[in-house]
Amino acid sequence: MKIENLIETVCSGNRTQIISAGAASAVFFAGDTQVLEFGRIKTGGFDEALGLPEKLRRHAANDRLSVEADSENVIPFGCEYRVKRHWKLAGNVWELTCDVAADNGGRITNLELEELVFPIANAKVEYLVYGENSLRCDTGYDGSEMILMLRVTAPDGTQVEFYAGDDIWRHRAAAGIEGAEAHHKLTVNACEVRYTRQVLAFQEDIIPEKRPWRFKSLIAVSSAGKRKKADKSLEIKSCFASGCMHRDFRNFIRRLPDGCGAGITGHFPVLCNDGSHQSRPGREVAHGDLTELFNEWVWASGVLAKKNGFCTVETCNKLFIDSVILANMAKHPEQIVFGDEK
Repeated sequence: MKIENLIETVCSGNRTQIISAGAASAVFFAGDTQVLEFGRIKTGGFDEALGLPEKLRRHAANDRLSVEADSENVIPFGCEYRVKRHWKLAGNVWELTCDVAADNGGRITNLELEELVFPIANAKVEYLVYGENSLRCDTGYDGSEMILMLRVTAPDGTQVEFYAGDDIWRHRAAAGIEGAEAHHKLTVNACEVRYTRQVLAFQEDIIPEKRPWRFKSLIAVSSAGKRKKADKSLEIKSCFASGCMHRDFRNFIRRLPDGCGAGITGHFPVLCNDGSHQSRPGREVAHGDLTELFNEWVWASGVLAKKNGFCTVETCNKLFIDSVILANMAKHPEQIVFGDEK
């Protein structure tokens, strides 16, 4: 079966390329200017860039407000490692779900997630280290704790933002595994910004358990367009990852009349430890709710667009008040076209 080399999408003038093989799994553009190269994973001493592509497929929603893409690559060394990615785009916000598994009875011994390279000269850099309550600016970082959010701003005002995902407990798994360590490094210079993420590194005498790993993240590139003013609003008062918040949200959206704009307000993203929100009742499981919110916003935008309405999101979280992800979700998503349709 023939495998596509790349899937190119255009949303509000910004391009993204999802790539089947090579050093980058995806490249993001603001207009025609590259602003982010998203790399590939490394595990067991092998680089996915040397792997073999087995699948790259796309699927667009009927209204073209969202599009999804699936890829699969195999590293043909060691026990063989399989890397699956599921991408979802709407409104210049991308959600990524990356699954890494060791085939043939193997184990994930060391794991470095995709490197982020922002080829932006003289950029302003803002980031939030998990557990801290203020943003760090224009400095590098080298430590064991994860960076929860990273925002890079070009001199012309173009912004790119990375959010590590709601599955914080996975990104911080090394902290709870004896003999495991993590290493996060952010390098800032006049030419580029580079972020590497080694989430698991085991001591030589440690044999890790046999299990696959999944990691989620969000990426956004700033887009044109004004924020819309909602006609009716729903305030989310707790973690949006909880089942009751989803039910309240969907009931609110379904009851809206034709032509109505919905506003969703809250302290997004909430950082929560209630394990029941992640199907682990009775346990403390560190998680957020921004990817949950993104997926429900995509759903609501599709439902309301059929009734000439829209859905916007607004946060009162001071640490994320300037979030690119949330700014894009404060607008109605535009239709997406593929590169081969231009």
